[in-house]
Amino acid sequence: MKLIIVFLIFLTIIFFLVRYKPRVVLPVTVTVNEVPRVFAKLKANGADGAFATFAFLPDNAQGGEDAVNIQFSVENGRIGLDWVLEGPTNIRDQEKINVFMRGEGFMPERREVNDVAYWRVEKGDLAALCQKIIREVYHKPSDMPLEFIYEGFRWP
Repeated sequence: MKLIIVFLIFLTIIFFLVRYKPRVVLPVTVTVNEVPRVFAKLKANGADGAFATFAFLPDNAQGGEDAVNIQFSVENGRIGLDWVLEGPTNIRDQEKINVFMRGEGFMPERREVNDVAYWRVEKGDLAALCQKIIREVYHKPSDMPLEFIYEGFRWP
């Protein structure tokens, strides 16, 4: 009988350790080449509020706060490419990005949600535009890993 009680206590302890242990979130990366796959997955499975953010350091970066951030998000049932005006590089480069997008035939629209301003494009090949910004504006290779943060859909 004592053996059964000890065994049940042991199982209870194991259950709580497994169930309530702190979860460690490992950094996720994707390459520039994988951007279209991420876009397709978000478009197929993401609801309003879902997003996929890519971050990388430009060549002249002094530290992590200088990272470029570009994202896809779902807003009002529509997927779009966002240039969020947070962080010094995104703020500094907004005109350069707008000129580039317009030169590629896209019409960015300025929006603001929850006191955060951003430029958004919803029409056209958004995955290709995102890749072009990374490759042609920031001169990053197609196989370069990007920091990848996502919510509202499963990856991979």
